[in-house]
Amino acid sequence: GNLGNMLGDIPFSKFAEMLGGYVVDVRAADHIQPALHRAREAIAKTGRSYVVNIWADPMEYAPRTKNQTMYK
Repeated sequence: GNLGNMLGDIPFSKFAEMLGGYVVDVRAADHIQPALHRAREAIAKTGRSYVVNIWADPMEYAPRTKNQTMYK
């Protein structure tokens, strides 16, 4: 079943906001690397936390796990 697999839309970015840090939400794969680069620069410059919240399709599984029985 989906027990433990379907977490829903959890706004992990709120953790950084609660700690006074920075947040960026990423919804496209080609935006991940630039977001991580900006995060590293911001951390080095300010010393504050930075969350890169990467949104993924909850129905998509890692390529090597798709053939496992639990996902069929």
